[in-house]
Formats: sequence, C-alpha cells, structure tokens
Amino acid sequence: MRALSAGGLKSAQEETAMELNLYNLKQVSEDFIILTDGVTDVRITFADTPPGMDFINPTKEEHAAFFKHIQCQVGLEAPVLPSTESRTISIFLDHQVVDYGLLRSSPFLFPVAKVEVFTSSTRLDEVTMATAIEMFPMRGRSPQVG
Repeated sequence: MRALSAGGLKSAQEETAMELNLYNLKQVSEDFIILTDGVTDVRITFADTPPGMDFINPTKEEHAAFFKHIQCQVGLEAPVLPSTESRTISIFLDHQVVDYGLLRSSPFLFPVAKVEVFTSSTRLDEVTMATAIEMFPMRGRSPQVG
C-alpha cells in the first residue's frame, strides 16, 4: 500500500511530502526483519550502531528486537530498492491521518547492512529452480558441452 506522508515531527512550514510504501511486519529474527505487502517482501538486515550516531549505540540484535511488539504498519520511503551498502535508513512508524487525508509518520533512523526486495515472481523463480535441481540432480557428472 502506498501513502503520502507528511514526514515526521516538523512544524507546518517545514513539512515535506514524500511517498511511503506501507508494509506489515512478517518476521522478526535475530538481526533482521521481513516486511510484506502481500506482493513484495522486504528483508532489512541491521548493522550495529556506529559510535557517535546514538548515545547508547544499540547492537544489530537490539535494532531487530525493537520491532517485536510493533502493532502498526511499517513505512519505507518509496521506491524501496535492494542495497548491500551499509547506510542509515528511515523506518516510519506512529502513523496518523491528518488534513486532506495525508499520513503523518514518525521516522526512526536505523543503521542497516543490507536491504533485499523479493516479489512473488522472484520467490516463484527461486522455488522453480530449487524444484528443478531436486528433480534433475547432476549426480556427480559434469555437463557435457558441444
């Protein structure tokens, strides 16, 4: 689901609109979370907080544990793209509908090591390939060329 967000706690003059994708929390693991909108899954693998970013420097496991009791949808700034680059992303929570149907969301900054995006067709391709490998194993033979 897509929403237009007023983007956090700012004065009316400072607010900027941005497009968010809203997801349900599908899984919380030791150091990552998986979000889903029914068509797309997003796996966010957290990183330890770099020194100086926060006064308490949470670990990647503590970042993931933060989401264990989240009951609202989770927003990510659109478009959500895969990345293996360590960086800080805003994850939007605490959504409120305000004037003209806009969604006001509070951004929470998290250091991430990787963002992976899977669509249902990507998962289907992976399952199809795994099934084909099971059905037609190579059994120690190398394929013959030519």
